[in-house]
Amino acid sequence: MSLLERPGQFDLLHFAGHGEAANNDIANAGLILQVRHEGNSWAPVQLTSTMVEQFANLRDGNGNRPLVFLNACQAGRAGHQLTQVGGFAQAFLKGGAGIFVSTLWSVMDTPAREFGEEFYAQLIAGKTVAQAAVAARQATRALDDPTWLAYVVYGRPDGRLVLS
Repeated sequence: MSLLERPGQFDLLHFAGHGEAANNDIANAGLILQVRHEGNSWAPVQLTSTMVEQFANLRDGNGNRPLVFLNACQAGRAGHQLTQVGGFAQAFLKGGAGIFVSTLWSVMDTPAREFGEEFYAQLIAGKTVAQAAVAARQATRALDDPTWLAYVVYGRPDGRLVLS
C-alpha cells in the first residue's frame, strides 16, 4: 500500500498471479497477494480494486504516470457499482496510471507469459502501446489458445515507453 500511496515510487507495476472479479460484485475484485494460515484453513490476502481506488496516488509532480500490468485472471473486468463503473482498470487509471493492461477472463499460464513478454519486447523496441498490444495478441494467438482475446489495454494508443 505504501507504494500506491506516494507518487513516483515506480514506473511499472507488473503483477503475475491469481485474480478474481465477479461482474456483479466488482468492488471486491481482488489480486491474491499471499495466503495466510488461519486455524485449519488457508485464507487469501488480497489487494482489492476498492483499496486501489481509495489509496492510489501514482502521478508524480513531473506528470509521469506508470504502466500497470495485471497479468491475472479476470483483473481487467469492469462492473457497475452504485454510482459508477468500477474494477481495477477504473481504480488504477483514476489513481494516476497512464496505461493499464489486464485480462477479462481466466487465462492459461503459458499464453499469459507469452503475451506479457511480447508486449514488453515491442515497447522496448520503440513501438506504440497499440502496436505492442497487436503484436502480443498475434504472438499469443499462434499458441492456438483463446487467451489472446482476453487482454484489454487502456491508455493512449500512441503512447511509447521512454527508457532512461
